[in-house]
Amino acid sequence: MSESEKLRSSSADEVVLRDILKEAGIWWREIRQHYKLALGILSGTVLLLFAIAFFSVKQYEAKVTFMVNEDEGSKLGGISGLLESVGFGSVASSDFNLDKIMALAHSRRVIYRALLDSAVVKGDSDLLANHLIRIYRLQERWSRKKPKLKGFVFRSDSLEHFGLLEHTALSEVYKYVEKGEGRIDPLLSTSMAPEAGIMSLTVTARSQEFSRALALALFNSLSNFYIEKTAEKQRTTYEQMKMQADSIGRALRAKEYELAKFMDMHQNLIPQTAQLKKERLEREVFILNTMYGEAVQNKELAHFTLKNKTPFVQPVDVPVLPLKVIQMSKAKSLVFGFFLGALLAVVFIIGRMKVRRALAEE
Repeated sequence: MSESEKLRSSSADEVVLRDILKEAGIWWREIRQHYKLALGILSGTVLLLFAIAFFSVKQYEAKVTFMVNEDEGSKLGGISGLLESVGFGSVASSDFNLDKIMALAHSRRVIYRALLDSAVVKGDSDLLANHLIRIYRLQERWSRKKPKLKGFVFRSDSLEHFGLLEHTALSEVYKYVEKGEGRIDPLLSTSMAPEAGIMSLTVTARSQEFSRALALALFNSLSNFYIEKTAEKQRTTYEQMKMQADSIGRALRAKEYELAKFMDMHQNLIPQTAQLKKERLEREVFILNTMYGEAVQNKELAHFTLKNKTPFVQPVDVPVLPLKVIQMSKAKSLVFGFFLGALLAVVFIIGRMKVRRALAEE
């Protein structure tokens, strides 16, 4: 770059800097001129955020962390192959899907079961659904928007015998847990760490006893449902094999008794017809005995498969009282309100000045 080009570049930089400083001076004079407006915006923002923090309701966070222990089927070697060959399916399991478990945690079936569980909150033992109705004053809301549910409380935990009114109320309570309502955030949230295989289930509510009870009820409901459905096929197979073995065992014992009774009646003299019947009974006992041995073997294989297919949902950490309190800090609201108010005041005053300048130029 030549000397003249350097001088022109330096001169241009000075002009830009001078323009920036000039514009900043104009802004500063505008703010000083309207300092009362700036203070009004600043103080209004601070007071607003402080009021929100002051009147905000305390929330209590209850978190359950857990993991699913997969079966050891892949380590069974020849036994695993033997089980597959007799029709029990693969013992090795890679079906433990974290996303599936997290989706189940938000399902109606899991949440309904948890809400219909009983717990003690503030010395009152009742269904968790009824505790939620009282804590969030749902009856007041229902009296205005859903007259049919006015004064409603759950009298039973038997979901199978619920009528239309009970299902409607349970659906409304479910919304608070899963979706929230108005300014109320959902009570339930989930997260997971795929690398570690750790999952978290968190309930945030206005009562710490209720938060803890609902979090534990949701975990138990999720765990029981997942275990039940994961090993459902193997459990059915085992029950069928057990029933078959028991049936053959009863037939074998009856035939053995019949053979023994026949031998007692013909101890001294056995005619040819009696000898023929004796041989038939012995043959039937032998066949039943062979069938029974195979049935017992199949039953044990089915039981082995069931145990190895059944997952184990293990809690890592469970919530203990007192719980973590979630509430906007008053001190933080003052600091945040000051900086936010200052920013809003500057933006408003400078923006208004630019709008007036643009209108004047037109």
